[in-house]
Amino acid sequence: MPRKKNGLGSFSPAPVRGANSKTNVSGVKKAAGSYPSNRRYGTLALRTVIESYDLNSRWVRWRKGYEYFSKAFYTGFQTLVTKMYQGQADSWEVEFTGYKFPTFNADSATHYVARKTIMPGQTPDLGTITGIDNDANVNSVNKAEREIWLDVDSPNRILNRMLLDRISDGENEATLKFILNSVRHPSVYLAKPVDVMPEPWQPRMGVNVDPILFITVPLAEIQVTDFMQRNNGDLQALVGQLGYLPSAMEVSANTGLEDQLDAADEFYVHLFHTDESQDFQILENDGALPDSLYDIAELDKVFDTKNANFGVDVVMGCPKAPYQRFFGSQYLTADLALSGVDTASYGLPPFRIKSVRQSIRWEWGSNGIIEIIDVVLLEADPFRTELYLEETYKKGGSATLILTDYSFTRRTTLPTDPFTTKGFAFSLDTDVDPWMDETFMAGGELRPAEMYTCSCPDYAKAQLRMPGGQKQGGKKRNRQERYPLPSALSRQDIEAVGLNSVAGITQGWGTYKDRSDFHFCKHTAAAMFIDGIKLKEPSDYPSLDSREQFDAAMEEEFEKLDEAFDIQVRRSEITTTEIVFALAQGLNLDEIEMANLLLETKF
Repeated sequence: MPRKKNGLGSFSPAPVRGANSKTNVSGVKKAAGSYPSNRRYGTLALRTVIESYDLNSRWVRWRKGYEYFSKAFYTGFQTLVTKMYQGQADSWEVEFTGYKFPTFNADSATHYVARKTIMPGQTPDLGTITGIDNDANVNSVNKAEREIWLDVDSPNRILNRMLLDRISDGENEATLKFILNSVRHPSVYLAKPVDVMPEPWQPRMGVNVDPILFITVPLAEIQVTDFMQRNNGDLQALVGQLGYLPSAMEVSANTGLEDQLDAADEFYVHLFHTDESQDFQILENDGALPDSLYDIAELDKVFDTKNANFGVDVVMGCPKAPYQRFFGSQYLTADLALSGVDTASYGLPPFRIKSVRQSIRWEWGSNGIIEIIDVVLLEADPFRTELYLEETYKKGGSATLILTDYSFTRRTTLPTDPFTTKGFAFSLDTDVDPWMDETFMAGGELRPAEMYTCSCPDYAKAQLRMPGGQKQGGKKRNRQERYPLPSALSRQDIEAVGLNSVAGITQGWGTYKDRSDFHFCKHTAAAMFIDGIKLKEPSDYPSLDSREQFDAAMEEEFEKLDEAFDIQVRRSEITTTEIVFALAQGLNLDEIEMANLLLETKF
């Protein structure tokens, strides 16, 4: 009789199994379209015009959202008050409220919808409208690009951070795509860290391509903290803690950008930035969510000083394709782009401390004599952030905002019904054509718009990872859903540097058009109805055959929601990924900040 080797199973090497070449997927429920018989990696499903129209129909989302609302298939979750664009000169408090919807397609069996509203007295002034280019005959080039150009006087500089966010004049809302200066050239270029450094360049303060961030603080200040007393003065206890530089990081483009390099499709800049006597904090967060989602100024601090020195050394790349068209036949080079740039700015979200060591630094004493002081040198994990190469607006200046014409909505106030205790206070129309309908008008004041965000794939155009052992109906889920990886149609290189770093957590397939649209799904539709916003029925009805199939499919889906509610009760606390994902979209975090947040999340 063979003996059991141990309680952990066999450590013997298993034979290599061949690839599964079966193509019979008849038992799998598929989306509409013609699927190739050879289902290899990279093959595509082909859809007819009607199938594509049905798949993109907003009416289906609206109808399902109304059913979620009317059948009360939702629960609420706790309110969160935080800040938009923390660390910037202009920021404002927002409140997140929302709802949990049961689902079979998430780790926690829950999709989260978050409603972002600006706190009273916090609404910032973004600028005054002076004109709008919405004549289809005169602005035919803009119409071909599906863009509405909006001229604004006295623009707020925070607009440079609000790309892909939504703006409003109190009634009309749209998504901001680009910002142009007074001569209608880009007023901001977005650059991201590169993984492969251009051949002629080397970092000043390191030996590899990883971005470098280091901070020195006086040893005497950190030794007296309660944290160090609890850890017997061991500086290595700081490893793994979160550091934060609350000030906005800015440097003159003439001094902070050391070098420039042109390539065929991108241009590169070398950011080398050091500064002294800066605020620096080490955060203590006992909450369930990452620090970046809270109002960081309200968090408890392990350490807080105004005597920190820091250094940043990173090479950034900027794709030329999004900006070339604004220069016509003139070829866009690094010199041309940077000729209108006066400031390079970037944000530093809370970062994890990678290493700690004792060192020294020289400082001018009060008597004019150089002093040597002992310091603690803190180095960050290889950090990633976006660099904003921008032309700052002059007082009384102007700018042109480019809005996508497919993202327009209109919100109107409804009269109060005295016979209804809780009726609809507003209506929201998503069938707005800015080339035909009257929208933004001269004299209107711009401000940020209220938003609904959701963690579901239909809204976010991204799939969060699924648990490996989860089964449905006795069948395992597809591996690509359980452990998403970049697909054959993923965005490339510089554009995807954020999401590629968290490929095991999420996979995104949204195009720039998707991200600049009015985001809408059945869960956000339901949340609007719940909050007293009457979402008007969209006009893009699916085809007759599709509607007949839809009725049967929706009835089957809602029959299973009771079971989904039961699963939600058992699993909704196993991970916070979905709620973090929904809130991050509401804060308009870029993909690099989103990746940092997902890596910080306690799963």
